[in-house]
Amino acid sequence: MPDFKLFDDTYTKQCTVRDLLCHRIGLQTFQGDFLNWGSNLTRKEIIQHLALSKPVYPFRYKYGYCNAAFITAGELIKNVTDTIWDDFIKYHFFEPLQMKHTNTTYQMISNDANACIPHTLVNGKLVTMPFTNIDNMGPSASINSCVRDMANWLLFQLDSGRFDGKQIVPFTVLSETRKSNMISSDVNSRIFKSNHFSTYGLGWQSYDYESRRIWEHSGGANGFVTKTEFIPEENLGVLVYTNTDMNSLYDALVKQVIESYLHVPYRNLSEMYFIPTQKSRLAEQKELDSLTRLTQSKNKPLIDLQNYVGIYNNSFYGNVEVKLTKEKLTLHFSHHPNNIGSLAYLDNNTFLCTYSDVTCGVQVLPFVVEKNIVKGITIKVNDFIDYMSYDFIKVK
Repeated sequence: MPDFKLFDDTYTKQCTVRDLLCHRIGLQTFQGDFLNWGSNLTRKEIIQHLALSKPVYPFRYKYGYCNAAFITAGELIKNVTDTIWDDFIKYHFFEPLQMKHTNTTYQMISNDANACIPHTLVNGKLVTMPFTNIDNMGPSASINSCVRDMANWLLFQLDSGRFDGKQIVPFTVLSETRKSNMISSDVNSRIFKSNHFSTYGLGWQSYDYESRRIWEHSGGANGFVTKTEFIPEENLGVLVYTNTDMNSLYDALVKQVIESYLHVPYRNLSEMYFIPTQKSRLAEQKELDSLTRLTQSKNKPLIDLQNYVGIYNNSFYGNVEVKLTKEKLTLHFSHHPNNIGSLAYLDNNTFLCTYSDVTCGVQVLPFVVEKNIVKGITIKVNDFIDYMSYDFIKVK
């Protein structure tokens, strides 16, 4: 792939497909998805932007989940087979596994009368939301499926790469995806005391529990979170798919089924997950309510609103523009034209930004002001998309 380039030339020369698939190219989890997720970039442009994404960690030093790395691996399929990723998995996986209700495009899920409607929480209330077009994220995030089809995928995993009596993938290849390549996260010893390790293979997370080795992966998109787990030695596969992105039941229910199957004494895992999450969520809502009240206190900006208007640039993202209409500032994104941020003044050149794309959330955005001259702005979206904040310099 001649166009592939990482921020550091040494990393570029050393990078292998394995490095891409086990998330060890130096970026932190979700780094860059502020630009990539739901944007108007092509897959090729997302890959090209990897060269502008400064790594947080040394190469092969620490696990950092990178969607752009999986997009790169998917595009490599076209270089090797002359078949695009979408068609390759359709012909080599969906069709032989009889996954008849599975596809990879925004258009197909949008036109599916039986598709789930995505939901999220806004100010403590569950609301519906439109599907997000993530075709450009293809190999990392865009498979639309259902429980029946995914059950066939799990049967294939549990039967050493066979389905309906046919060998779909050699077991040696399947085994390669399950080998541990990186320590991926801390064990959840608070709830699962017999859990000792958590590692990442090639698209599979692996951990131990009750003397069994389990492979799993979660998935998330705007309005959806999912979990798929399987235990080959027990011939057990469990999947839970939910159509709201604000719940922990998707994980708790999988674990509840596994514990029941392994004859672990019953405990209410839903409650054990829910109570701390709810406590955190209520605290966040309380803080947001406080900030909203502050915007209504009629604090006046230190400088005229017109001074904030202009074009701001970040070397990774590109341009955003702040506009003033009827004494209201709005934030506009060059690569997310359908997402507009409404800015309400807090204090000290800081604004509360409410995004029209509710998945991006409500964030506090500070402007950099020196001697009453606006120099820049720091932009953040929900951690669900990207944990990082991005500094933009005013250029016009």
